[in-house]
Amino acid sequence: MGTSRMVGSGAGELTQEVAELVRLAGPGAEGEGIVIADATGEMVYADEMATEIMGIVRMGAGVEDYSVLHGVFTEEGRPYPSSDLPLARAVLFQKTTKNERLLMRRPDGITYLLNVTARPLFDAAKRQVGSVVFFRVVAR
Repeated sequence: MGTSRMVGSGAGELTQEVAELVRLAGPGAEGEGIVIADATGEMVYADEMATEIMGIVRMGAGVEDYSVLHGVFTEEGRPYPSSDLPLARAVLFQKTTKNERLLMRRPDGITYLLNVTARPLFDAAKRQVGSVVFFRVVAR
């Protein structure tokens, strides 16, 4: 299940900066996908479970592109504004979100209802260095 390696970018090894973000994020629970964004909001890491759930993770995607590139909708099926997503709120406003539900429509047409938790990541000097989102499938 979810292992700690970068997917989607062609890189086999994590950079020192991304490895530190992974360390700060900590492990996810069994069956959870993990995506990490750097301090600017650019997606820099996804574990294998994230890719399995999402179908594809667009490494390098910024906050403004999260929803459209990853097929994210509200639980009611309306387009989810990228800047309102839990990961975006962590990046932009240092906000922690717990157990929010949203729909993800994969490129292959599979739709999942997800339970999502996101939070900012801080270094020892209390500077925000990234953000992490953990998510698991609730229903298909």
